[in-house]
Amino acid sequence: MAASASSTPTTTTPGGGSGTRGRADGGLARGQAQLGLRAQPGTPPAPRPAPQDARSPLQATTLDDVIGAIGYGLFQQTLLLLCGLGWAADCMWLQGMALLVPQVQRSFALPVAQSGIIISSIFSGMLVGAISWGALSDRVGRKYAFHLTLPVSTLFGLLASIAPTIELLCLAVFGLGFGVGGHMPVDGCLFIEFCPKEHQSKLTFLSVFFQVGAVLSAVIMLTIVSVLPGGSWLGFESWRIVLVAQAAVSLLMFICRCTLIDLRESPKFLLAKDRRSEAVQALEHVAAVNGAAFTFTPEQINSLTLDELVDPGSADQGAEADSETGADTPLLGRPVQPSMFDSKYRTTTLLLFAIWILVALGYTMFNAFIAKFMESKGISTVPQSEFDVYLNCLVYAASAIPSAWIATWLVDTKTFQRRGTLASSAIASSAVLWMFVASSSQLAVLISSSLVNVFSAILYAVIYTYTPEVYPTSIRATANGTCSALGRIAGIFSPLVGGALMSISLEIPLHVSASAILLSGICALLLPIETRVQE
Repeated sequence: MAASASSTPTTTTPGGGSGTRGRADGGLARGQAQLGLRAQPGTPPAPRPAPQDARSPLQATTLDDVIGAIGYGLFQQTLLLLCGLGWAADCMWLQGMALLVPQVQRSFALPVAQSGIIISSIFSGMLVGAISWGALSDRVGRKYAFHLTLPVSTLFGLLASIAPTIELLCLAVFGLGFGVGGHMPVDGCLFIEFCPKEHQSKLTFLSVFFQVGAVLSAVIMLTIVSVLPGGSWLGFESWRIVLVAQAAVSLLMFICRCTLIDLRESPKFLLAKDRRSEAVQALEHVAAVNGAAFTFTPEQINSLTLDELVDPGSADQGAEADSETGADTPLLGRPVQPSMFDSKYRTTTLLLFAIWILVALGYTMFNAFIAKFMESKGISTVPQSEFDVYLNCLVYAASAIPSAWIATWLVDTKTFQRRGTLASSAIASSAVLWMFVASSSQLAVLISSSLVNVFSAILYAVIYTYTPEVYPTSIRATANGTCSALGRIAGIFSPLVGGALMSISLEIPLHVSASAILLSGICALLLPIETRVQE
């Protein structure tokens, strides 16, 4: 593929500014040479590739090759940060509502048996949101969903803060959950589709932002409790002020998304919809931000094709590759829409469904009754004040932040890769859960419960990376949203099942939780496709 680099290249920042181009991405020159990219007269020629990498310009026309030649630079780094803000908002709202339940219960004089309606409302909204936003982004584009989820959650968060009745509050919280539910299915897909394959593991880093959201929620709570020891300000209850503060943070995140990057539609989505000129414009924009101005000839635009994931170790790799490109190339006529249940995805889809359900069932059952479990071990979890509650949440959330760094490293190792990291973190989680059951000393209980939090953070980091990676562009967000929705459903019913089992024995929910997570690890080992780029 031929392209030209400006003789006086500049780097366009996401905010629209420009600056003198610095040193190019290490793989940029090599990628330019592989794709047949040519510099304009007066610029040094790109180094020639090794003979085994040489290919004619017309052969090197897959979108993944072009994105790899552009490289991982300022555009992807900024996008990763802004996607992370969505994940932070997700956890901030979810934990914030959970921590506010006691105050809301007192405010509306709710019976204890009805206090769970608030959490059920936000989970129900997240369930509908995960499915709806995923389907919407596969139909009209990632960009629109990416820009709409935060303002939707901000609006309904503000409406929740002024709700005069519990019914209207639940309705507003459902809307809040609907907005929040789109972050994980949409943001991960968007980042992956702008990112070179060898850098897609950085998606696991978004789990850091998820824990940051929990920390942010606790910090807001601590601040308001400290400033308003009486629990109200001008007759405005403290829980309503918390919602306003979180809505303000969410609005600030939305402003950052609108101003810190000039976001174009995903080039993979555009090419899957055969909107070729727009896809090329998006690629040229990303290249300019990263410091390499590419241009494409009409012939190259017409020959550009998708190159979706195929398992490198699959025996029928050639057949899958033909099928995958045939679904999206114009050479065979009208594109054929793939499905999550096509023969090449069916096993993976069913195993992923099982993993998402089992993981949500196991971890939610443990976390929902952690206070009861610790009390049974002789450890008091009743704090002296609301300040202690929020401080404990802050420490607990912060302890899981390093887990994302661990996951980011493990998924790119030859030993673990994606599937191995997913399976080993699940198996390790089940082991420490059974250690928790057997623990009798306070130290052992605290260590085992903390390790559950660490391994769960690693597991979720990997599963939110693997799921969008394994599916093709045209169904990626829908598949990701469906899996996320199944996890939400399991999260809704898990406390109900756990509560029923606790009436029989306090240890039964723990055994069920550990067994469910262990089964998810076994399912991970059976996944037929490894999404890590093979060297």
